[in-house]
Amino acid sequence: MKENIKIITNLSISKLIFNYRKTVRDVVKKIEVEDTTNLHRYFSHLTSKYKTTLSNADNTELHQLANQAVNLGIISITKKDVDPPSGCTKDYLSFAPYYYVNENTNPLIKSKENVQHRDSRSNPFLASISDKPKLAQVCARLHLVALSYCDAPEQQKIEYIQAQINTWFIDGETAMNPHMEFAQIMPWTGNQYGLGIIDSRWLLLAIEACALLNDKLDTDTLRGFKLWLKAFAAWILNSKSGLTEVARKNNRGSWVDVLLSYILLFLNEERCVALICNHTLKNRFDVQFDNNGDQPLELTRYNPVSYSLYNYYPIKYILLIDELINNQGNKEKKLKMNKTIFRLEAAITCHERGSIEHIDLKLSNNLNLYYPYSFAQVNTFPAVMPITSQVKLNSLSVE
Repeated sequence: MKENIKIITNLSISKLIFNYRKTVRDVVKKIEVEDTTNLHRYFSHLTSKYKTTLSNADNTELHQLANQAVNLGIISITKKDVDPPSGCTKDYLSFAPYYYVNENTNPLIKSKENVQHRDSRSNPFLASISDKPKLAQVCARLHLVALSYCDAPEQQKIEYIQAQINTWFIDGETAMNPHMEFAQIMPWTGNQYGLGIIDSRWLLLAIEACALLNDKLDTDTLRGFKLWLKAFAAWILNSKSGLTEVARKNNRGSWVDVLLSYILLFLNEERCVALICNHTLKNRFDVQFDNNGDQPLELTRYNPVSYSLYNYYPIKYILLIDELINNQGNKEKKLKMNKTIFRLEAAITCHERGSIEHIDLKLSNNLNLYYPYSFAQVNTFPAVMPITSQVKLNSLSVE
């Protein structure tokens, strides 16, 4: 809890009182999840962008990977190596990733060894016993298969997507409980609470997958997924973990803003998204980006370029959504973001230029997740693609 207090006291009381949480919380309570397949115009715009991107790409490897994902079968949260403190296998469990001890003992138990923090260097042991890689793989595979279907429609792809959504989000026996009380628990400290809503950023990909196939999925699947998302958003807006994450100044707060915006747009609730965008652009942007386009809070990290990219994309989402629903150009902010990209291009490594987001479908200790926010994605954003090896980096266009 000390970390909660430290984060909260770093923000002014006025910003905590007047941010969007209370208003959005009250609206979410009243949302009626509809059976209709009406898409918000943001997702109609996004679907068009994906179709254009797919039509200009060689999708051979995309289809190979999609078929591989379908053949690997369905992932369930209930199959665990370590149970969460609640004892319920449907509760999400993960550990703060950058911590190490000499022996890989149960991270829920306080260790006699000194716990070492190695920023930006994830402990593969913690990943192997967490639900984090499973949730990431669920969302990544849904997205991958949905993109493949858009280019090469096959019924087995729809059946796979519906079965995976049902298993992870809907079925009473296997569905993840819509909260993250035990996400990113500090390992080997004896703590039993988490501060890791950032793990849920992968849900953007699942939401996009359902939006892309909005008129292909059955209404029960869409409604069940939307009901889960509504409950999850309500938990973020009511929980101490949610307050902590919204109050963060760095990438963690940015991603929560985008996630809530995506959920609300998918539920066709636009009014609150305007509030979230205003909050982000007024209370985060000038703190996160200096006049040169650099991000001082991310430049202190062990991998500053990767973290700068990692925060660039949620702010890019917010600018795009804000322009669409608030009709604001945000010209000065866009110019500053342009500076960010050109400065990152000068500093980025060859590895970070495209290969890191490639999907590895194995659930293993050295998991290389579908990481769709590498430098190469600037070309196609907001249509984030699983394979960008053929993207021409010298053709980057930043609007």
